[in-house]
Parts: sequence; C-alpha cells; structure tokens
Amino acid sequence: MAGLIKRNRPALFVVMGILIPVLIFFYISGNGQFRKKGDGTQASKNRADLSIQKFHFTERGSGEQKWEIWAERAERFLDRSQVHMDQVRVEYPMSEGGWVHLSGLLGDYFEKEKRVELSGNVQVVTDSGYTLYADRLVWEKDKNLISSEKPVRLVTAGYMVSGDRMTFRTDLRKVELIGGIKTVITPGAQAEGKKP
Repeated sequence: MAGLIKRNRPALFVVMGILIPVLIFFYISGNGQFRKKGDGTQASKNRADLSIQKFHFTERGSGEQKWEIWAERAERFLDRSQVHMDQVRVEYPMSEGGWVHLSGLLGDYFEKEKRVELSGNVQVVTDSGYTLYADRLVWEKDKNLISSEKPVRLVTAGYMVSGDRMTFRTDLRKVELIGGIKTVITPGAQAEGKKP
C-alpha cells in the first residue's frame, strides 16, 4: 500500500489540490452549511425583484385617470407579474359616475389579469352610502366584479345585512349576498358613526 501511494504521490497531490478548494467553495456559498439539493432555486423564487416604500400606481387611458393603488410597502415579482402589498388602498371611478374605495391590510395585484386580491380588515366604501366588510375579496377590473367567498357584512344607514359570500357588479351597481342571510336593524348607527 505504501509503495502504491509513493508511486502515485504527484497524482494524489493534484486530486487533493482540486478537491479541497471545491469543498471550501461549497461550504462558504452555503453560509457555513452544505446546501441541500434545491435550496438555491427555492430562495430565488421567493425573492422580490423590487421592493418599494410608499407604493403608488395609476392606470390612465384616453387621457383620463382610470384607477389607482396605494400601499405602504410593495414587492414586485417580475416572473409572475405580481405585486405583493401591505396596507393597501384602491380607488376607481365607476363607468356611470361615482366611485368605489377598497382597502385591506394585505393585497396582491396581478398585472396581466388586472386583478386585485385583498385580505385582512377589508372594506369597500361606495358613494351610494354603504360599506362592505370582509376578511378577503377579489376585484376583477375587466369583469367589473368585486367578489368574496368569505362572510360579508353590508352596512348602511339603519340596517346591516350579512351573508356567507358576495358579488358586486360595479357596472350595474348591484350587490348580491348569498347564503346565511341575516338582517339587523340598526337605527342611527351610521348617523353617529358607529361601526356594528
């Protein structure tokens, strides 16, 4: 065995000279750990391409403003055309006049679909004098549709209506609550600024 090592000593030094730097490189690039297969690709998928404080987006067409989004913080993912946002507000004018304001703690704007998904303390305020409250909802601009598959409350002067889910056709100004409908008369609640 000793004779074999003596005869191949130059080749052994070459192999060790290549192997040791390669091992050191993998150790350093893994932040002091040897990476498992797939670790690098997972990290890059979850990393935003752009992070923005005080995010503001406006869509305009034919020289007039169509709708706007504001957020305290936003992260843009170019590969999936998505903007993830914190503390979100959306405002847009309706086709027949008037406006709608949407807000939520978290939101995702999918640029290709022109779809906004809001979650956490979601509110929809309209110029018609009522407010919708939900945990989660979706606004699909091109369909003129705001919808929620979660329980919703509609509050206006004098009463509150709740349901298991909701659709709001903004072009028709038509709100439909579906399943488990409950109505509560609340005289004066809106006038005094009370939230049910």
